[in-house]
Amino acid sequence: MNRSLVVFLVAAAHLATAQVSAGQVIAPRDAAVAAAVEAVSVENLRVTVDELVALGNRNNVGPGVAAAADYLYGRIEALVPGSGGRLSVERVDYRAGGEGQRIPRETQLTNIVATIAGSDPDDSRVIALLAHYDNRGADPLDGTSFVPGANDNGSGVAALLEIARLLPALAPRATVKLMLLSGEEHGLYGATHMAAVARDQGWNLIAVLNNDMIGNAEASETAAHDNTTLRVFSENIPAAETERERRVRIYNSAENDSPSRQVARYIAECGWSIATTGSGGAATTPPSTRWAFRRCASPRSMRITTAPTRRSGRWAGWPTATSSGVSTSSTFAKTRA
Repeated sequence: MNRSLVVFLVAAAHLATAQVSAGQVIAPRDAAVAAAVEAVSVENLRVTVDELVALGNRNNVGPGVAAAADYLYGRIEALVPGSGGRLSVERVDYRAGGEGQRIPRETQLTNIVATIAGSDPDDSRVIALLAHYDNRGADPLDGTSFVPGANDNGSGVAALLEIARLLPALAPRATVKLMLLSGEEHGLYGATHMAAVARDQGWNLIAVLNNDMIGNAEASETAAHDNTTLRVFSENIPAAETERERRVRIYNSAENDSPSRQVARYIAECGWSIATTGSGGAATTPPSTRWAFRRCASPRSMRITTAPTRRSGRWAGWPTATSSGVSTSSTFAKTRA
C-alpha cells in the first residue's frame, strides 16, 4: 500500500506544482517531492487502517459511518495547526437514499473534505484526491455486524490522511482537495454530491485521482499474489464526448489519448522520475509502449501499469484515474450530471 501512496503523492505534488506547458515532457525529479516520498510513514498507514477496522461496521445505513466521519474529521483537524495555514477541513453533509433506492430510507451522510490551498493566487487549478470510507458486508443493509473494511477502503483512506500530513509542506501552486467519501457502497452518493459541488462552484478541476482498494495484493478469482504492482485505471473514450470530439478522435485514431489516459501516463512518469534517479539526476525516459516500470534503485521494487477503462460515473469531462492493487476494483464515478 505504501508504494501506491508514493505514486499518487508524487503525482499530486507534480500536478499541483508544475507550470502549464504546451509540450509533453518527462516530469523532472523534484528534490522536495522526493523528500516527501521518503517521509511516508508505514506506521501511520497501519495505525489508520487498524483504527478504522476497530470502528467496526461503517455501512451507510448504520451508526458506524457517522463515527467514522467524526474520526476522520478529527484526524485531519489535528494536522491543521502544523500546516502553516495551508490546510483546512470541513464536513459536507448531504441527503441520500429513499424509496426505490439502494438505501431504502432517506438519510444524512457526510463527506470529509480537506483543502490544501494553492500558494499561487493566480493559479485556479484544483486537483481532487478521493477515497471512500464507508464499507459493507454480504448483506448491503446490515449496519451492525462486524465488517473490517481494511482494504476496501481503509487502505485508500490511510493514503489520503498521510498525504494530508505531508503535502501542505510542499506549498503546491494549485489547490488540492482530499475527499473522504461516504455513500460509495450504495451507489456513489458521496461522489455524486461532490461532483455537483464542483460543477456548481465552477472548480477548474484538472485531475481526479481516486484511491480504491490500494492495499489489495491478492486476486480474488485467481489467487495470484503481487504486492509490487500499482494499477492505474483511466477512461480511454470519454463518456461525455461530443459528436465533434468523436469525429476528431476517429479521424486521428486517438482512442488511447483521452485526457484521462494522459493523466495516467503523467502519474507513471512522476513515479518513474522518483524511482529511477539518484539525487538531482534527470529521470530516464520510461518505456513508451507498455507504460510499465520497475523500481530498480530500491529494494522495494515497484511496477506501475496503466490500463484503459470505458466505465462511466460522476466525473465525466474531467481527467480521472483510479489506483488499485492487483484485484479488480470499481472505477470511480465519472458521469456528468
